[in-house]
Amino acid sequence: MHSPSYRISTPEVAHETLDGESVIVNLESGFYYSLRNVAAVIWLWLEQSCGTTQMITTLAEHYQLTEDTIVTDFSPFIRKLTQEKLITEIAESSGAMPDTSLLPPTYLRPVLEKFGDMQQLLLLDPIHEVAEEGWPHLPAN
Repeated sequence: MHSPSYRISTPEVAHETLDGESVIVNLESGFYYSLRNVAAVIWLWLEQSCGTTQMITTLAEHYQLTEDTIVTDFSPFIRKLTQEKLITEIAESSGAMPDTSLLPPTYLRPVLEKFGDMQQLLLLDPIHEVAEEGWPHLPAN
């Protein structure tokens, strides 16, 4: 059975996780996102290239739920991250095992919160004009 793995879509996606919340910005679309609780931990596991099968098994064992229950919540969440172009499927995972010490005590279905109220500002931000050499080099047309 094929178990896809994913990577965060860098450099188009910037993100930071603090105090159990991941804040993600899609620099191409101008939308930003919030992930809390289990969703934030899944994001950290994606950053480590943990395989989806490993994540599902780990969540099921940790929260003493069936894998079917986890898949029912997990699959639409991963699909949404992919649709928003926040993650990209890769050929194989790093083999990293998910760190259960990051998991909150109570299981909450992973949810992607999407915000567009700063979209115009994010798209106007001059950071989009920064080349690898840094500011203020403009990209060649």
